[in-house]
Amino acid sequence: RKTPLWRPKRRGLLRNAAIVLGNTTPDGGQKPLTVALSDYEPLIRASAAWALGEYATEEAKKSLLKRLNEENEALVLEELQAALSALDRLDVKHRAD
Repeated sequence: RKTPLWRPKRRGLLRNAAIVLGNTTPDGGQKPLTVALSDYEPLIRASAAWALGEYATEEAKKSLLKRLNEENEALVLEELQAALSALDRLDVKHRAD
């Protein structure tokens, strides 16, 4: 207790973990991020949406689209739409190459 690790609480730790997974895109990172898309905390869902967008895979896109149809929180919707837009731009770029 009373260490810097406890200060951010659960939502801060999971948000930070999602950001790390999005910045590093390790193998196996998509599964916990997909699970986090259903977390009760909007900040965690939004961070997971951003991170999944960084993976730029068809699996990530499917997870984001599924959540988009279920989500009603503005912050999360914004991140979902931004991630999907980035994936669409990337897809267009890959097709042009």
